[in-house]
Parts: sequence; structure tokens; C-alpha cells
Amino acid sequence: MKLGIYCRVSSSQQKSDGESLETQEDLGVKFCIDNSFKYQVFKEAKSGVINRRKELDILFSKLRSKELDGIWIKDYDRFNRGEEKLKIELAEVLIETKCSLYERDSKRDILKVYSDMIGYESKMFTSKLQRLSILSNSADGILRNLNNKVLGLTKYGYKKKKGIVTINEEERDILIDIYNVFNHANVKDFKSFKRRMNKKHSLNFSDLQYKRYLTYKGYCGEIEQKYTHPISKEVHYGKVNVPIIIEEELYNKTQIKVKEFENRRKGRTKNEYLLRGKVFCLDCSSKMYKIGSQSKKNNLNHFYYKCSNSLDRKNYVDSRSDSKWDELNSKCNSYKLNSINFSLIDECVWEFLFDFLLDSKTIELEYKKKYEGEVERKNRYKGKLKYYEGELDKLDKNEVDLFFKNSNGEINDRIFQNTLSQINTKRKKLEEDVSVLGEMKKDFSKNTLIVDYLKLMEEDIRNEYQLERFEDKKRILDKYISKVFVKRNMDLNYSIKISFKFDFMIEDLENFDSKKYTLKNKDLYIKVLNL
Repeated sequence: MKLGIYCRVSSSQQKSDGESLETQEDLGVKFCIDNSFKYQVFKEAKSGVINRRKELDILFSKLRSKELDGIWIKDYDRFNRGEEKLKIELAEVLIETKCSLYERDSKRDILKVYSDMIGYESKMFTSKLQRLSILSNSADGILRNLNNKVLGLTKYGYKKKKGIVTINEEERDILIDIYNVFNHANVKDFKSFKRRMNKKHSLNFSDLQYKRYLTYKGYCGEIEQKYTHPISKEVHYGKVNVPIIIEEELYNKTQIKVKEFENRRKGRTKNEYLLRGKVFCLDCSSKMYKIGSQSKKNNLNHFYYKCSNSLDRKNYVDSRSDSKWDELNSKCNSYKLNSINFSLIDECVWEFLFDFLLDSKTIELEYKKKYEGEVERKNRYKGKLKYYEGELDKLDKNEVDLFFKNSNGEINDRIFQNTLSQINTKRKKLEEDVSVLGEMKKDFSKNTLIVDYLKLMEEDIRNEYQLERFEDKKRILDKYISKVFVKRNMDLNYSIKISFKFDFMIEDLENFDSKKYTLKNKDLYIKVLNL
């Protein structure tokens, strides 16, 4: 047997209290060695307030893949401080994998053994109260600072000492220069501006960081703080006065230019296209770029792909004797820059893809496996359904025992009410699971009536072929197509070669011969690249 030892700490306090990662690991390793178990350690330094944790996800994944046979933890609260989502996920993993769970030196069954259930729930409930207490204390401190107009985190350009906000002189000078240079007439876009300022001041800011600094109203002397209470979800606001770094007039002028840049960038991408970034020149393997325009008269698009090497020639149109021209000219000897109309190549590749998919043994095998597995999946859900129904029967018996013990005075009213509430919560969850699994079982029963999976495959592929929405078409092309290589020939036909992103069998790639498509009075010959 091989166990996953899960260790987690969330604070320096836990470390000082003997809850360090090393302490937990030592206990887990000793347990595994004493019991002749193999083991793998998963260590995490994350707060219990954070729901997702990478190492725990990996541990669950290894349990599902049968690389591990169980989990060891020092305490239940190492999982999480009472988060319902993770509790449910843990239960699902235990049910699905039938793995073992060990807490310290004891094997636990929190799904079937009543005492283990109560112990687990009570521990997680206590941990949840601790978590809420931490959140509440933290929120009280933040709200107190908000009401007293105390600034929280400081932005670039400021520093804080003993709660007092002052200007960082060096950063202030850089910020003023950033604003002034940005408003120069020769600054045309964020990327070139970023490179210029990073080089000038030896910085490593991204263009997004520059945009944040250029749009931060707080540099004008007043910062508006916003805080959402983690428990009540109530939103609180507060304003803090800080030293002025950027004058209001310069700030407003900057916002106008930032808005201009944003509108210009949106304008560039409004004409999206299906094969963006996928079209390459068959002569020189360079990427082909979009050129052309939209007619103002009738709003029709006249866009083409052309070889990027050839497009560079326009920069040297007035200096053809220049050696650079000769160098560029020798890069690609394509006819008419291998130009091809957008709609022509889009339609051709779309037609080809579905012809290929209909003859694909890879897709056929996927459908065959999928529907051969339906019976197995149906039985698996049937087994889960039976398990949940058995758990409901146990809860009914536990409820009867509980009422009997209370009536005989074996337990007091407080314990009775708490336990009854837990039983009702579990029953509600199990009834929901039974309902969902019952519907799934019906669906699978319908699916098993489909015997002719080839007919279904053809039907699905033809339905996808008839899609009209741009987003749907692009999603399918992105799934299968990696690159499209284009060559324009002298006799007004095209040679096109396609490489796939999707992992098709070699048999598919080798058996597909060159195919001819005639669209808009032009012949296009397509071949598959067997890469």
C-alpha cells in the first residue's frame, strides 16, 4: 500500500505551536514506516481560507489514477477550515476510489462509521468557527483603519512608516517622467512606450503596469478605498488624503490619450478571422499576414493573406538598389506574394476538414470506445445509486436510535438536536445525489439504444459542418488545425498543405490523397502534411 502524506501550514503561529510542515511530515513518515507502507509527501503552505490548493489537487488526482491507495493527515483540519465544497470533494474521492483515510495512528471511515462521522464533522465545525473568527478579527482591523482614514497598501510612488504616508522621492520622479513622456506627440502605443521607459529608468514594468499607473486617480492627492466584508459581504468605502504627485491637469490630459489608445486597439481586432495566426507561405515557411480594407461604399471586406517576407519590401520601395532590398527579395520567390482571399481559404479549409473527419479512423474509434463504455458507466452509476440508497437506510436507523436514546435520557437535548440536524443535512445531500444519479441512469439507458455509432458520428460531424456562428467555427478549427501552408501557382490555382494539431492516427494521414476543390472559379489542391 502507498499513502499520500498531506501536510499544510498557514501561519508562523502554527509553526511555533508544533504544527510545522516538518513535524507533520515526520509523523506521517514514521506511521508509514511502522506499518510497512510506501509513501509520497505533499506539502503546502497555504491558508485554510483559500479553497483551491495545488498539492491537494495533485494528491486527489493520484488517488483517482490508482497511483496512491490512501491519505494520511495529522488532523482533519489540514484539509480545510470547514469549506463545504472541499468536504464534498473529499467524500467523492473516498467513494470513487475506495481509498483509505488515516488520521494520526488511526484508520478512519467518515462515510460509514458513525463515530468517525461525528468526529470529522465536529472537528471541521470547530475549524470553521476558528476561520470565521480570524476573518472577523481581520475585517474589524481593516474597517477600523478605513474609518480612521488610514491607508492600507501603498501604490508605487508612496511609502508608509508608522501609518504615515509620504512620497518616495525616487519613484515620484519616475512617475512624473512617465506622465510627461507619455503625452509626447511621438508616443504612438503602449508597447513602444513601455520599452522606452524601461530602458530609460532600468525598469521591468509591463505595459499593463504602465497603464495602471497612468490611470491611477490617487496620484492627484485623494485615494478612494473599497473593502468588502468577507462574512456580511457589505461593501465599505473610505477616502484618504495623500501627498500630490501628479497635477490634476496633467492627469486629465493623460486619460484622453489612454482612451485614444484603447479605442485604436479595439478597432484593429473588430474584424476577426477564422485562420488567424495559422496561415504560412509554402515557399519560405514565413507567416502570412492580413492586408486589405473594408469598402466604405458597401461595407464589404476585401482582405487577403500575403507572405510577410514579401510585405517587408514596401519599406524599401524608393531604394531598390539597396542591398537590403536584394536580401528581402531573395527570401521568398512566391508568385504574387502567394496572396489568397480570406473567404476563399476559409471556405476551402472548412470543406476539407469535414471531408477528412468523415473518413477518419481516429474519430470513428473514439465514437466506438465512447458508446462501448456506456454500459460500464451505467453500471458504475447504478452501483453508486445503490450505495447512496443504503446510506439513506442507515440514516433512518440512526434517527430511530437517536430518538430512542433521547427518550431514555441517555443523551441530553443539546446533543440530540445537534445530531438530528447533522442527520437531516446528510439526508438532504444524499437525496439530491440519488435524484441526480437516477436521471443519469435514465440518460445512459437511452444512449445504449444507439447501436449504429458510425451513423451517429456522421450525424454529429454534419451538424458541426452546418454551424454558422463565427465563434463555433473558430473553436472547431482551433481544435484540429495547426498550420495551413499556401502556394499560389501561375495558372490561377493553389496548392495547400495542412498540418493538424489533433492527434490523428498515421493511417488517417497517409490514406488521405490530394483533394481538389473548385471555389470562385479557382482550383485548390489540398494535401495533408504527415509531420
